[in-house]
Amino acid sequence: METWEALPEDIFVVSYAKAGMIPETYEIVDKMKSPRTIKSHLSGHLLPPDVFKKKARIVYVARNPKDMCVSYYYFHIMVPNLPTPKSRNEFFEDFFAGKITYGPWWEHYLFYWNLRHESNVLFVKFEEMKKDLKSVVEDVAKFLIYTLFDDVINGIVDHCSFASMQKNPMTNPDTILKTVRMPQDQRKKDLDSKDGVTVEEPKQEKSPFMRKGKVGDWRNHFTVAQNEAFDVFMQEKLAGSGLVFEY
Repeated sequence: METWEALPEDIFVVSYAKAGMIPETYEIVDKMKSPRTIKSHLSGHLLPPDVFKKKARIVYVARNPKDMCVSYYYFHIMVPNLPTPKSRNEFFEDFFAGKITYGPWWEHYLFYWNLRHESNVLFVKFEEMKKDLKSVVEDVAKFLIYTLFDDVINGIVDHCSFASMQKNPMTNPDTILKTVRMPQDQRKKDLDSKDGVTVEEPKQEKSPFMRKGKVGDWRNHFTVAQNEAFDVFMQEKLAGSGLVFEY
């Protein structure tokens, strides 16, 4: 990672959680034709230093941490090689404290947020895309120095809608995820033996890869006490940064 060479024309699409650049990924990326579009969920300090040295373009997507917490909880239920939450409350507590796979969410956000004024970094919020996807597409095109006609922009907007992506096997790998799950009997045995506690067997059907794609779904999951505690915690971690989330 330290010696991996980036190209000035590389485009990184970065967000928290769900996937990242693993060793095998570098081999694939090295074979890609330029300009390369690379998706990653790594925090800034874990990206190859050459990415920043060469000023490769970075589009960072952030989401209200409350909704991200809920989405990540269901993702842990779905994916077999991630720790299975014993309870939703326990997972929420770990998420608040940053004790999950990709570490503290606020550090991940703030690293890129603090670079938002750099010419090679565009910071976008999920909520902005849900509110006005066309405007965000236009902003991204401008950032990447692309001139697009309205019909092309409208086509991108339609292609990137949640409904369209949910039907697209290139963006919704539910079929693939079903095939990589370990046999049900072995999976259940492993869960039952974990710390002597019987855990409900998670089934992929209960939590699809693309679940809802909505803003504010956290309201259906957080208790009043959890919401109040998280607000205090979030204000503390983001204090003075100017980064705020609505909804």
